Amino acid sequence: GERGLKHLADQLHREILERERGAVKQLQKEMIGTKLDKGRASVVAEALIGGFDQPAERRIVEGEVDRNVEAKLVFETGDGDLELTLHGLEVLLEGGEPAFLEGTGAGINTVAFSRDGRRLYAGAVDGTVRIWDLARRSQERLLVRKGFGVNRLVLGGHGTDGIARWVAYGTVNGLTRVISAENGEELAGFAVDRGPVLSLVLDHAGRRLARGDGQGHIMLIDTATWRVEHDFQAALRGPIWALAFSRDDQMILAGGIENIVYAWPLDIVTQLVPMRDSSPAFLRDPALMGNGERQFARKCSICHALGPESGRKAGPTLHGIFGRRAGSLPGYGYSETLAESELVWTEDTIDRLFDLGPDHYIPGSKMPMQRITGAGDRRDLVEFLKRATAR
Repeated sequence: GERGLKHLADQLHREILERERGAVKQLQKEMIGTKLDKGRASVVAEALIGGFDQPAERRIVEGEVDRNVEAKLVFETGDGDLELTLHGLEVLLEGGEPAFLEGTGAGINTVAFSRDGRRLYAGAVDGTVRIWDLARRSQERLLVRKGFGVNRLVLGGHGTDGIARWVAYGTVNGLTRVISAENGEELAGFAVDRGPVLSLVLDHAGRRLARGDGQGHIMLIDTATWRVEHDFQAALRGPIWALAFSRDDQMILAGGIENIVYAWPLDIVTQLVPMRDSSPAFLRDPALMGNGERQFARKCSICHALGPESGRKAGPTLHGIFGRRAGSLPGYGYSETLAESELVWTEDTIDRLFDLGPDHYIPGSKMPMQRITGAGDRRDLVEFLKRATAR
């Protein structure tokens, strides 16, 4: 019941959510209430959303679900919605105290649940992968022991019965192995001397496995042939801590030591350069910038480029923006609000955009909610943009 849902909430990681005010925002999700009624659950969740230079905002949503289906709670973020999905409610709604699985003999680095919620796969620092029977709260079998600590594991190859056919895991010495989920027999292996495997994820269709390593590379593996599709340097510096596929499996997203998430369209990933050839503007020392450039770095630089070659960013390039009708740059998918707008970008309209905030000045656009309240700061930003975006 309530304990079970709160226990699940305690395990949810902070996620990179939304880009606003020059910082990647974090979402902290917390279950703050539940109610059970004849096999249904009413789940209330609270989101704490905030940027580095603004107070956090609290949003609360509520959803009802049956025992055997997923709970989907949707937070409106101002630039698209975040959908939080809770799995395994049949077990959670039965309530009871948290259970502890003992006898591993080593620290656990990574776990994965079977789709039916009956088994738990655990990778440990001693190089073992074990399967636990959750109904009996006991170890079902030792699947593999290789000696090098297991950092990440994922389950794949699910049939129509929902049972995983293979387990992929990455180790501290840079190995990625794919083994049979039934007997531990090795099906494929990828050895690269680039530090530990720090992230491992399967796309939603189960067709691609992505791994990120300690030296900032991403490897994409075809799970039908177990061949490497792409292997490229993704990070400017440091490791790839986190990977995720977009919902349609058309993009791979990566996070590292910089406070920014990068995304690559998979159909042209080989044509793209690493994350950047220099640090993002908002990572530079603000003391080395003029005030106008500093405002751009904080408010605009994540989503917008200044030059004619815009690359792949969340928003269109600002090159030549003065005198341009809003929503008119070819090749960018504008919101209906901007595409049908008669607004022309001038010194005055850009000033008003940040004075009122996009949600009030042009409600319905994709631009995140943000303001620049100081008239002098807005004036400096406009003057910087006039110089930096000139044709």
